[in-house]
Amino acid sequence: MGTHHNDSLKSVDTIVERSFQTTVADALDLPDFIPYLKRHKGIVGVTPERGRATVRVRYNVRHLNFSDVQNLLAQAGAPARQGYCERWRSGWLVNLDTNIRDNASHRPVCCSRPPPGVGRGSPGRGGS
Repeated sequence: MGTHHNDSLKSVDTIVERSFQTTVADALDLPDFIPYLKRHKGIVGVTPERGRATVRVRYNVRHLNFSDVQNLLAQAGAPARQGYCERWRSGWLVNLDTNIRDNASHRPVCCSRPPPGVGRGSPGRGGS
């Protein structure tokens, strides 16, 4: 039972909510916008902000990153803005999502579990 609890925590730890600036004033006016996005694995929630050209998306970084969601938004009819600041922010958030995903899957090394590649009979362990 303890393992199941840890697995569910890992999943929650990798869900993020990001705000996406789009070129569409109101994404709610697009046909099939929210259902299209929710059909994709990793999308948890979609909230367009009426009249603000902004869509808030909750997604799991184990399946998608910021750039992937931008591509899905474009396919749904709400492409991202392409200014310098938006491109810089996009690159930063892709990096942040990658770090969250990598950190969530990291297994720390301790004295009772040696790092991968080190074990009985492996070279470099001494004792020759």
